[in-house]
Amino acid sequence: RLENPPINVPRPMIEALDIVSVQAQTYVNDKRVRRNTEIAEIVGLDPHTKMLRTSTVFQWDSVKDEHVMVGTSKALEDIRRNRGWSARELQEELDRRRAILEYMAENNVMTFKDVANVIYAYQVDPDKAMRILGISEYI
Repeated sequence: RLENPPINVPRPMIEALDIVSVQAQTYVNDKRVRRNTEIAEIVGLDPHTKMLRTSTVFQWDSVKDEHVMVGTSKALEDIRRNRGWSARELQEELDRRRAILEYMAENNVMTFKDVANVIYAYQVDPDKAMRILGISEYI
């Protein structure tokens, strides 16, 4: 869809992407919602067909209404290696970030300014941001 009208993104620009989110409108408990049905990483270009090759990392489980990791992530592995983290440290960071996102969803933090403030506070001092938000289980 990205390469077709009305978007018309050139193939070289798509190849430069690391991650693609596939979204759809669906129903959960008779309520119309938008869900990321798949998160995939672009792993390259097939030399013969010139089609993008992707690797699905997360998929939405419609029965449980949750996202499940179904593959490995080169992007997460690169982050882990570049930060000098162990696999456990990477998972702890992901858990903290999940807690921040859940806090924002549960507390209706939705405006650009409010979301940006929470993200900025976390970037500056994660432990302090978690304490201020009252998310103590990850400190």
